[in-house]
This record gives sequence, C-alpha cells and structure tokens, in this order.
Amino acid sequence: MEHKDFLGLYLSIKNDEVRTLNKLLNAYFNGEYHFENQAAKPFVVATLANVDMPVSAKVMAVKAPVTLDSGILVCPEDYEGTVEIGMDEISFGDIDGIIDCLPEPIKSYTFCLDGGNLPRRHETFKFKCDADAMMASRGFMKCHHIDVINVFEGKDADRRYVVSYSKDGNAPD
Repeated sequence: MEHKDFLGLYLSIKNDEVRTLNKLLNAYFNGEYHFENQAAKPFVVATLANVDMPVSAKVMAVKAPVTLDSGILVCPEDYEGTVEIGMDEISFGDIDGIIDCLPEPIKSYTFCLDGGNLPRRHETFKFKCDADAMMASRGFMKCHHIDVINVFEGKDADRRYVVSYSKDGNAPD
C-alpha cells in the first residue's frame, strides 16, 4: 500500500540525534563521556552479534564519533563484560535517552559593568544553566547597587554582558 516513508523519517531523526550527541561530546566532554560515576545510567535495547533477541544494556560510555557500528560502550544484562556497539545496534529513541543522561556542562559567564559614572567591574562565575546565571546577575545587580540590568548572550556562548544599568530605575537610552 502506498504510504509516507516512516522508516526514512525515523532514520533521519536518528541521524540528527547522533549528530547532536557527537557535537555535545566534542564541545563539552573532550570527545567522550563515561557514566561510571553517575547514579542513573542510560539503558538501551541492543542487538548484539551473538544473541538472537535484543537485550537491555546499560550504557557505560559514549565516544565521538558515534557511528553505525561504534562509539557506544554497553554492559548487557546477564552478560560478562562490556561491548562496543553503534547507532545501528540500538533502538529508535535510545540516543535521545543517552543525551538526556549527559550532565549539563559547566560554563563560565563574565558579568561586566563598564561605563557611565559607575566603577568598572568584571566578575566571572560558573553555572550549569542560564537560570542560575540570571540569578547571579541579579545578585551582581544588588551587590553593585544597580536598579536595572539587561543580560544577553553575545557571540561567544560562554560570556554574558551587562549592557544597561541605571541608578534611578530607568534604563539608559
């Protein structure tokens, strides 16, 4: 029967997941991440070469590049040792589960207060998420007696800039 190519859509999504995983591994984890010290390890449904049926397996590590047949180190249930598999040997959606279990990277944000008649300030903080960075910017604002603060992300993803401030509650023009 004629129908939409669902398998093609699934494969396209899986390829996007793998591109995202490889990008995250390279950008934040020096190309690999080991789940050994993490309490909640991701599980995948793996198809192994010497086993008839797919098995549940705990992901121990991921290493970029994750390819069709390598990059994911798993420990299958009722199996001695670990096995390296790739994206073709796991079920749809399992890559997304691996990405969800990666810790948030710690980024360094610099808050700058520069200009006007207020003293120059530069302070650097480390955060796991933008919400924490925004809370710290409010603390920075209070500490330096600033009534209004606008924080935006610049070209460099690891820097934040205080771009406007006021002593009277009105943002500058």
